[in-house]
Amino acid sequence: TEMFNDSLATLKYFMSSRNVEDTTVFLLTRKFSKNYRECIGEKLPDLEIKDLAGNKLAVGKNKNISLIVFWNIYCPPCIKELKILDALREEYPETDIFAITGNSRDTIRSFMQKHNFRWENIHLIPDCSYEEKYPLFKEIQIAPFSVIVDRDLVIKDVFVAEGMRRMLTVLDSLSK
Repeated sequence: TEMFNDSLATLKYFMSSRNVEDTTVFLLTRKFSKNYRECIGEKLPDLEIKDLAGNKLAVGKNKNISLIVFWNIYCPPCIKELKILDALREEYPETDIFAITGNSRDTIRSFMQKHNFRWENIHLIPDCSYEEKYPLFKEIQIAPFSVIVDRDLVIKDVFVAEGMRRMLTVLDSLSK
């Protein structure tokens, strides 16, 4: 409500709609106050999180490259991106893929069962918003939003919305 009222007064937001499971979902997305690519080269803080099964994970500690995808279940481009990344996992063995969402553990499990998704090559992280874990991205409120970091958690590239082709090109170059 606050964002909607502010959008009318300031025009700082985009309003869009999507059809999701026979329902129209209206989204209010804050416009970027700065260029989201300005964070390339910055270092993310260490982050320990729990995956869907409750296993503790450390972002950026197990592989040379980590891809962090911020998504939600109401975002068809997010789902498409995660399906592709799960299928392409063997092509990027030195990359850990973390799919972080603010959706609850139960909501994600129900969503996965309903659609018969078995994303086994992606670390699904529920109950976790990027504003909370990575304040650096607070101004970016759009999904999918993805970040590639190296083992030292230095941001190598950032992708907003459907940047899948460019993302795969960057992963290819970093994998070599």
